[in-house]
Formats: sequence, C-alpha cells, structure tokens
Amino acid sequence: ALLQDLVPYLSKFIYQNMRDNMNNVSILVLLLRCYEALLINQSINLELHLLQILPKVLTCVVASKIGKIDSDSLDGSSHWVARDYAARLIALTCRRYNDSFPDLQ
Repeated sequence: ALLQDLVPYLSKFIYQNMRDNMNNVSILVLLLRCYEALLINQSINLELHLLQILPKVLTCVVASKIGKIDSDSLDGSSHWVARDYAARLIALTCRRYNDSFPDLQ
C-alpha cells in the first residue's frame, strides 16, 4: 500500500520528464522502463494515472521526431527502438486494463 501512495508522484515524474526530454532517446527509454516497472507490478493500480502517462507514451510512438539522430546512434536507429518499446508498453497496458477501460484498444 505504501508504494501505491507514491504512484501519483511517479506518474507525474514520468509525464514531466517525457515532455521535457523528447529530444533524448536514452532518457525516454529509461522513463519507459519506469512505466513498465509500474505496469507489471501487480500490487500497483495505475487506473487513475493512465490518462496522464499514456499520451506521452503514445507520443513516443507517433511523434514525427524523437531524439537527435546524430547523438543517439550513427544511423539514427535508436529512435525506432524507443518507438517499438513504447508500442509494446501500450499493448501491455491495453491487456492489463482492458476490463477497466474497454475503449482503450
């Protein structure tokens, strides 16, 4: 129950840092890992916080540009890794919260 009390702060942290670091793929991947850790933890309920986090996770998938090509990898492929990871987390979110949010899919 103590960890559940921290979820609002953690979701705000994830949201704000994703918003402020869309040009840094390394930080985005770390924040996506934080979201995944919250998502797979069965003792945490994210229902009240999905509306805050999901738009930024979706942005990682559909944004026209994330990261700086020259700083992330020589061929610019690291942004595809982040996009794929974000898409897999969205699919996991849909599976986990399908009963609570039937329109999520």
